[in-house]
Amino acid sequence: MKVGAQYESALEGADLVVISPGVPTQLDALNRVRARGVRVIGELELASRFLTAPVVAVTGTNGKSTTVTLIGKFLQESGKRAFVGGNLGIAASEAALASVQAKAGTVAPYEYVVLEVSSFQLETMEQFHPWIASILNVTLDHMDRYASVEDYVAAKANIFANQTAGDYSLFNLDDARVAALRGRTKGTVPGFSRSGATVSGVAGAATTTKSAAATASGRPSRPTSRSGSEPSGSPRPARLQPRSRRALGSRFTARTRIPNWRASRATSRPIDP
Repeated sequence: MKVGAQYESALEGADLVVISPGVPTQLDALNRVRARGVRVIGELELASRFLTAPVVAVTGTNGKSTTVTLIGKFLQESGKRAFVGGNLGIAASEAALASVQAKAGTVAPYEYVVLEVSSFQLETMEQFHPWIASILNVTLDHMDRYASVEDYVAAKANIFANQTAGDYSLFNLDDARVAALRGRTKGTVPGFSRSGATVSGVAGAATTTKSAAATASGRPSRPTSRSGSEPSGSPRPARLQPRSRRALGSRFTARTRIPNWRASRATSRPIDP
């Protein structure tokens, strides 16, 4: 390992360069590496190639740590083995290492991997493929790193780059910059909103506005099926009520559709450096 002024010489014989999110991607040393045909990726991108559980990824300027922690709590309290980390606390490479070290025939270490993802991490994505991805909001930030807010938004939008029809892309429809990205994903697009704006079915679907009464009811939106119609099952609850752990677990089990997730990954790109 070489650090400081000697790090550039260490890049000369590298076959793959993995950088920390805080390292600017356009350093002269890294550009010279790319000119030789060597790929430069980040830790999260490397880790994602070895994860065996579906990934729930959340980004946004504000609120992503709270959201990721809450999702992790929901899963863990429902009896699921969930890893929570990424840009928050434990690096995703720890989950990847646990997956690699798991012995054949044993229970997988995690059923879900819930990650907070930063724009810096998303700059170096190639194969990162979250099953569920969300952008909570985008406000002016990191302008010392990005030439414009458009560049910042583009980095955030990379979270959807590798999603397919079997995935879900959640957009904050009350944030104009976020809502404008709906056409950037191939996944199903269930939006969320406090003002009543909704979007359903496929990427780029039209946005409509619910009545004030429906908005005031606090009624949560349900994901639609891949065909764009409402999924079969029990009617939508008027308000999300506290449930027992057993009931909560059944709700997660009914809606996660892990077999579909695994089927969608059957033809995914190979995991290699």
